[in-house]
Amino acid sequence: MGVGAMAVYVRPDHASADILVVTLVFGLVTVPAVVTWAAFGHVLRKALRDPAKVRVFNIAMALLLAASALPIAIGL
Repeated sequence: MGVGAMAVYVRPDHASADILVVTLVFGLVTVPAVVTWAAFGHVLRKALRDPAKVRVFNIAMALLLAASALPIAIGL
């Protein structure tokens, strides 16, 4: 994604400024996303201490994964 952004948004005659802008935008988007992802993982780890809850979670994730692949499998 970074290579694509650099190829599309960095103009040869303004490379330094454009690279700085692309880097700042990526940083502004990435930091909140990583913090949110880590917080969700922390909460999930606390919630899944019971093996029965882990099993239910794994089954739910497997069903969601299968459901997400279904449109590809049937050609939608």
